[in-house]
Amino acid sequence: MSVLNEKEFLITNQQFAFKLRDLFLTNRDLFNELEEYLPYSIHVNNKETLDLVYCNDKLLSKGPEMVTLKEVGATYLDKISCPKLLNLAKKKAKQFKINQDFNEVVSYPQHLQVSDKMTFFYSNKLHLNSEYFFNISNFMDDLGALGSVFNSIFIVLQKSNIDWQCFQSLTKREKEILDLLGQGQSTKVISEQLFISERTVSTHRKNIYFKTGCKNIVELINFNLALKVLKL
Repeated sequence: MSVLNEKEFLITNQQFAFKLRDLFLTNRDLFNELEEYLPYSIHVNNKETLDLVYCNDKLLSKGPEMVTLKEVGATYLDKISCPKLLNLAKKKAKQFKINQDFNEVVSYPQHLQVSDKMTFFYSNKLHLNSEYFFNISNFMDDLGALGSVFNSIFIVLQKSNIDWQCFQSLTKREKEILDLLGQGQSTKVISEQLFISERTVSTHRKNIYFKTGCKNIVELINFNLALKVLKL
């Protein structure tokens, strides 16, 4: 499946998130009638504490950990989450809270223990009102072939020493070359596109591998795909 198709799926999810958020606000009865037929796990959480104040049955039915999360609060996430992705999600939520743009959506993956199994899921977060966030999520295991694609992208976090913050350490030129490498472009093609020598491209390439912790081109491509999905 191409990156474009993956992106189309994510864009469609974002658009649907707005529609569901607006329905939740304007016609709760209709929302309640429709939610059992929706393919999404839905929850509303407090902007300050991130504690869940509402979640649908689809989310609760994923496993006992989700029930505990609702009962105990967001602090329970520390026990069942991948630390890297949890910190990224918290950072995004904090910045999103400050922005207060009700026409914006922030998206992020998480890796949670669900029914004693570590599982990826992908969420879209919107402002519901001044106090709460509205979230819709897809668990990758529920998405069939598409879920397998996303799993292959995000699993690189568990198989290497990649830290999302390392992307910020790349120079502007290294980010350009990372993107081109992620598209499968050769050193020769990159040198022609950027009007630099192949030797310079090779030097940048070595620096990119060192800074990202990627060990091979497959990890580098997956890392680049994940960055595109996360919009970093």
